[in-house]
Amino acid sequence: MHAGLPKYLPVNLKDIEEAGFQEGEEVSLESLKQKGLINPSGRERRLPLKILGDGELSVKLNFQGQLSPSARRN
Repeated sequence: MHAGLPKYLPVNLKDIEEAGFQEGEEVSLESLKQKGLINPSGRERRLPLKILGDGELSVKLNFQGQLSPSARRN
């Protein structure tokens, strides 16, 4: 019954860049909600955050969540 359900809440680097985070800010579920990037409901509220590597960042940020290997390289 649980096949195909997501195991994390994905967010791409390009979306984080477009949200306008400032140098040194923390990227977490809460900060992403405040910026309007995510609106988790139901089961999604309990999922961990996973940062995916689609895109690049122009500032250094602190991440609270799992980074994909491609996100670590960017």
